[in-house]
Amino acid sequence: SSASARETRKALAVNCAGSMITWIFFAFLGTSLFVFYQHFPADEAAAMLAEDELIRAASLEQIKTMLTFCVRGERFTDGHWGMVLQEGRIVRLLRRLVVLRDQLT
Repeated sequence: SSASARETRKALAVNCAGSMITWIFFAFLGTSLFVFYQHFPADEAAAMLAEDELIRAASLEQIKTMLTFCVRGERFTDGHWGMVLQEGRIVRLLRRLVVLRDQLT
């Protein structure tokens, strides 16, 4: 009877340890992927920012993506804000936001 209880405790401990390791792995993997795709929407956003026509036709979600790219770009590249301001990209995004606002009213 005591051997059976000991085996049960051992099995329970092994199962708990295995479950925790698996949970930690998938939590780390999911968080890593989320952070990666939140911080690097660069391909899509950079392409949209480079084209004035895409900015003029951008949806609110696309504007948010481009503005996020601008904000986060400074984090990884010094002078990024200055560059997008000098190129007039922020002004174009703000003008598009005014158009979208006017369409809603």
